[in-house]
Parts: sequence; C-alpha cells; structure tokens
Amino acid sequence: MKEVSGKELELILSRIRMSSANKEIARDILFYGQSVSETAKEHGISKQRVHAIVKRVRKEISENNGLTNEELLLLEKFAEANQQKRSLILAMLMLDNENYVSAMKKILKID
Repeated sequence: MKEVSGKELELILSRIRMSSANKEIARDILFYGQSVSETAKEHGISKQRVHAIVKRVRKEISENNGLTNEELLLLEKFAEANQQKRSLILAMLMLDNENYVSAMKKILKID
C-alpha cells in the first residue's frame, strides 16, 4: 500500500464519512505508528474494531491512488498559508465539513 504523508492522510480522512473518534484511531495507527493493542486500550475498544477502522481507511487510500491535482494544489497553498489560516482549515476538516475544498479555496484565496 502507498504510504501517505500527514497532510494526505488528513485530506483522505476528510473525504470519509466516519466519526471523529474513528478518524483519531486511524491517525494513531497510520500516522503516529501506535500499535493496535495500545490504540484499542487507549480508546476503550476491541482490537478487532481498530483493525476494521484502519482497514477502511487503507482501502480508501488504495482505491483513490492518491490525491487529485486540485487537492495537491490545496496542500501546497496550505503549506504556504499563515498559522491562522491553517488553524481555521484544520478545525474545519475536523468538523467533517463536506465542502472543504470550496471553503479551503476561499480561505486561501484560490480561484
């Protein structure tokens, strides 16, 4: 499976309809490298449930074969944005806003 950066993972997670808690579990495993056992214990769920969550995210990563050109442009502009704009965008992504691309374009002033 293709490895993804933290930014790519966040964009992929923003496209998946999944609870914030489950997205946090996916981050713990796929970005922070926690073990399944450690993550299950920390979140008070079974190891099987952790595996199911991670499997779903990995499937999304492999099926999408990365990011679209538009999303890559947004990532580049995001990296250049000031801290206030980055914080606003990250907060929006954490709220599972379905219109994140449109909102990011407005925040980053991209036509």
